[in-house]
Amino acid sequence: MKRTFVSVAVCALCIGVAAPATVAATTPVFESTVATAGPAVDDYTDVLPRWVDGQLDDALVVVVPGTDDDRYPRVNGIVGGRDSAIVTYPESFWPVISGRSGRLPFLAPTYDRSRDVAVANTLTVMEALQDADRVVVYTGYSQGSDALGNAAELAAARGLLGPDSTILLVSDPRGPWGVKSKLSDATLASGLLRVIGIVNDGARDPAATGDAEVVHVIIQGDPVVHAQWDWTRPVSSFVVDVAGFLAIHSDQGRYTYAHVENLEHVRTLTSEDGNSTYEIYDTYHPLVLLNAMILGAVGVRVSEAQLATWDRVAEAFYPTQEITAANADPKARVVEAPLSAPAVVPESARGSAPDPVVVADEPVAAQTSETDPSPADTVPDETVPEATELAAEQADPVSVDEPVVEPETVPVDEAAA
Repeated sequence: MKRTFVSVAVCALCIGVAAPATVAATTPVFESTVATAGPAVDDYTDVLPRWVDGQLDDALVVVVPGTDDDRYPRVNGIVGGRDSAIVTYPESFWPVISGRSGRLPFLAPTYDRSRDVAVANTLTVMEALQDADRVVVYTGYSQGSDALGNAAELAAARGLLGPDSTILLVSDPRGPWGVKSKLSDATLASGLLRVIGIVNDGARDPAATGDAEVVHVIIQGDPVVHAQWDWTRPVSSFVVDVAGFLAIHSDQGRYTYAHVENLEHVRTLTSEDGNSTYEIYDTYHPLVLLNAMILGAVGVRVSEAQLATWDRVAEAFYPTQEITAANADPKARVVEAPLSAPAVVPESARGSAPDPVVVADEPVAAQTSETDPSPADTVPDETVPEATELAAEQADPVSVDEPVVEPETVPVDEAAA
């Protein structure tokens, strides 16, 4: 399985410490507590034309980061060579993540309070840009997508979003298959969320943003936006979601949102109400990516052929649920649409980024060394990861002859949600 990412270029945006005012026709100045300048990014592949129409060379990109978001390289493809601004907010998740609040985690704002600051600041930016004579792309990630989506609903009601504005929601927890949708009918889970300061507002209603153009970017297996759950296999479901959170949502490797250009674009859906489009991408099974991430941390890079082998075994153990129109939240009804064709991006719009890495069937270590790699540097193609709880829950366990690489079980940290 594979993925594809968003790319918006970046230039320096002049942002100072003053009340919102217009410096140029469409380049506002904000207090640093509202938004700051986005740094220039040289390493990127511009894929924004896949999702946004119009004159993008002079587009302005407004980024609403996720929880304690490192931003780069995940947003390199989104903030490449165009002007950009980064919305300021705590990015916290009480009581475990302080984000950029400057407080200890147990004193930091709750998720909802942090998100609401982002909503207010994003609205301030939208008000300043409502008459912009250029394309404006607002993009958020995780908690930032939650905030941006809410701000877009308020902005649409106030008429702040013009025809040249696009809302790009990457890994929105309020998507039709997201974690908030999955938990909306779980009374106990919603109660537990309230204890840590999260009111579950469920799936987002596409009609709430009216005619404003909204594009969702979703990688199957990311539990924030595509939670996996099988009531007959709760332990395995939990393990798979943990793996997806760590290896897809939180990691910035070559099979994550940091490199969507490497992913397989499998489906395009559109909302029955409003003007929302859902671009669905596929990647390897979460358990496979977790194993690859662990091995990568110790310097072992897994080949594409090995990943494909592991993927077949992992899918036999716990088949990942595909995103379809039929399993979308009823509050956000969607229909199948023709797969959107990726735009052709000229070489000049690719910054200094190299061509996407193509991993050959043999281990990469064998390609990059002039001498034969030692066994410790490569992963044999026959090695298969053992999924946690496999023996306990799989009626017909998959047996392998070779030693297995066993993934570590790591507690879920919902900070990036």
